[in-house]
Amino acid sequence: VVNEPGGTAYKEFAHSGFAEQGIEVYGKTGSTEDPDHAWFAGFATDGTGRSIAIALVVEGGQHGSSDAAPLARDIIQFCIEAQYIGNTSNITERE
Repeated sequence: VVNEPGGTAYKEFAHSGFAEQGIEVYGKTGSTEDPDHAWFAGFATDGTGRSIAIALVVEGGQHGSSDAAPLARDIIQFCIEAQYIGNTSNITERE
């Protein structure tokens, strides 16, 4: 749903710039009906063995694609900026 045109979360990730940074994202959106909740579960990896996993629920959310996927995208962006994944050339190894 993240990487394929027509996938429910494609529009949230298609122009995120993650692929250009070497970050691969995989995920699935969903929703429940009673009560209404939206969810996203997935992971992102940078190809060096560093990965993050995400599972989130938006209480009262209507659709996983419009309510939960944008939050997942923002979490991944934060993890890149905090250098949990992605280019880690500025991180010095601890002895």
